[in-house]
This record gives sequence, structure tokens and C-alpha cells, in this order.
Amino acid sequence: MLACYGWTALHDLHWPGRPKANLDHIVVGPGGIILIDAKNWTGDITTDHGRLRQNGFLRTKQSDALSEAVLAVAALLEPPHRSTVRGLMCFCAHDIEPTAIDDSVTVLGQVFLAHHIVDCGACLTPADVAAISAHLTNTLG
Repeated sequence: MLACYGWTALHDLHWPGRPKANLDHIVVGPGGIILIDAKNWTGDITTDHGRLRQNGFLRTKQSDALSEAVLAVAALLEPPHRSTVRGLMCFCAHDIEPTAIDDSVTVLGQVFLAHHIVDCGACLTPADVAAISAHLTNTLG
């Protein structure tokens, strides 16, 4: 679905600097580079004051990890493209409207995912998208 809007999806990639960890998905398109951390958590998922909670318990370790992944991927890119990298923590079984946790991570439910990505303002050209996708596939694939 995202391909018709100029987005390329990469799946199950190596996390830079963490040999035993992976990145679920990265999409590269006109709106930038987006890491998607897919979660299938049960219970009540909420955000308050930039903190993620599951059943009332803080889950900052998970959101902090995605922030770290954003920085690790950004470090692999040319300086002009580093600021276009963001993270989405996508909850498959929850209808959470997009909510920013910090400058680089947003939490949302799966039903909002495609629309949120497509609505990102354009910052990359088609040539940038192709080059960055190839670079990330070669580096992290």
C-alpha cells in the first residue's frame, strides 16, 4: 500500500552495533526514514507526559530502545538525511492515536500506521529514497 506513495519497506534488519538485536521494519519514502517497532502487547496501553505505560507500569525501556535505534540508523546516513529518521512504536491490537513520546518516537495503533506515514511532509526525493533504501539494505540486511 505504501509503495504507491513512493515508500519502500525493509523488514527484519540488523540493529547497528547490537549483533543479537533486530529492527522489525524500516520504511523509506518522501517523508523520511521511519523505524517501526511492532508490538503485540496485551492490556491497557497509555501515554502520559511522554511516558509509555502498559497496565499502569512504565515501559520506558522499550521506548528508549527505539530512540537508541533511531540514533544508530541515523548515524549510518549522510548528515543531511540524519534528521529525517524517526521511530514509530506500533501496537497491533490497540487503537492508539499517534502520540509523541519524545522528539524521535511516536506511539500509535496499527489502524493509524499507514495514514500517519503517508501524511509525513516530503523531505526526500525519489533518488534519495532509492539510494537510502539500497544503503540500508546493504548495511543492515
